[in-house]
Amino acid sequence: MHEVTFFNRTKLAWGACCAMNDTFTIRSKVAALIVAHNPDYTTFALVLGSVARQVDRVIIVDNGSDNRSSLEDLCKKLNNCEFIEVGFNSGVAYALKVGARHASIKHHPEWLLLLDDDTVVLNDALNKAL
Repeated sequence: MHEVTFFNRTKLAWGACCAMNDTFTIRSKVAALIVAHNPDYTTFALVLGSVARQVDRVIIVDNGSDNRSSLEDLCKKLNNCEFIEVGFNSGVAYALKVGARHASIKHHPEWLLLLDDDTVVLNDALNKAL
């Protein structure tokens, strides 16, 4: 089980999401930031699919992946996904900063969901956590 981090301007909430069911609710004003660096394609497809149906916007921040074109192609299959490139392996903190700045300027989300490229979000986890 992975820990999922939510960030709001006024509060920081941490929670391990562990419930599973078939309900999928899109949370309003939630942008998910996924930092990617050479992830396994199959795992990343699961990560992307698990979060895309639960948030308004998914922003993949690529940290210089060798397989970035495959990751970008996955993103293009979704109508709520954006792919941005740092251009080199800048580290997770810097990539999250780039993604958060992009999300804040372009989408003005109320919440940011910060994910690694191997974190699968369980069904209805965001609805339960928020």
